[in-house]
Amino acid sequence: MIAVDIPLAIGLGEPKQFLSTIKNAEMGRWADRVVVRHEGSRAVVKWQLLKTSWAIRLEFNPSRFQDPDGYSLAMPEATQFIVQKLVEENMFTSMDGIPEFALNDFGEIQIDDWHPNWREMIRVARLDTSVDFLIPDPDFNLGLYSSIRPKYAKATRITFDGGPPETWEGVYKTRDGVPKMYNKYQKAKEDKLRVLPPEGLYRFEFQYGRKSLARAHIHTLADVTSAKFEQALRSGWERSNLSTSVFAENAWMRLIGKSLLPPKIRAEVIGFLQAELGQVELGYGVEEMTDVKAWAREAGINFKKELINQGDVAMALDLESQRLIYY
Repeated sequence: MIAVDIPLAIGLGEPKQFLSTIKNAEMGRWADRVVVRHEGSRAVVKWQLLKTSWAIRLEFNPSRFQDPDGYSLAMPEATQFIVQKLVEENMFTSMDGIPEFALNDFGEIQIDDWHPNWREMIRVARLDTSVDFLIPDPDFNLGLYSSIRPKYAKATRITFDGGPPETWEGVYKTRDGVPKMYNKYQKAKEDKLRVLPPEGLYRFEFQYGRKSLARAHIHTLADVTSAKFEQALRSGWERSNLSTSVFAENAWMRLIGKSLLPPKIRAEVIGFLQAELGQVELGYGVEEMTDVKAWAREAGINFKKELINQGDVAMALDLESQRLIYY
């Protein structure tokens, strides 16, 4: 998703009427925004009048212009072309929405000959950086990251929809600088996309607002390039803390199961630890409890760590390969 602010020419037409020309329908006197579907791609496009800055905010998902029926991600450079096309298709139908960069030095409208620096005249208000991870491992789910808190976040939110966790995201006061990861396959099924991604496809997104964009040195449409996009993506990924290693559910059981303890002892240790997790009193005496904990330590359990953070194999999300790696 991207939102850009397009400066309007001063003294030409009435910008409040511009939105009604986009939707081709009558609007209320004070309406300042409209949501339409692009005729060619059917992508959702939002237009909003910013009265204080005398500009039009244009918001859309570039990927849906590139792949209307699917899930693939658009290249950053495609965004500049899409903005140009949307301006050409919508902002010259009347005098009410003429962009500032379409006027020459004499105040004449130049539909096909814009200011050479027109991209620098369009401010970026929002930019979502995204990357996909293919994770077919059935042991993986976003619930494993419930205790992973992004930098500067108040908390972590995990959402469900009648099954495994579908979304992980940081909780902040605003939406500026929010990391999010979700099951793209499940989301595509819910949205009834014609082309579904492979099962196990997860998408990471980091939403940049005004302050985060300034820190990333992304100010105008001219800054939306592959190089700066990748730099911003890496910065957002680093802030998410999603590269932290985790263990599969009940991986600590496998750790005990692979130990050299006798089978009966392994079963007793697992039962004891499960009871502790469930806060169930087994009535163990001091000596019995000491023995069981000693066996657990022999199997590799560290009582200074939570059980969910222990196991036979750790796994971590790797941005370079966009995969789940094990160690």
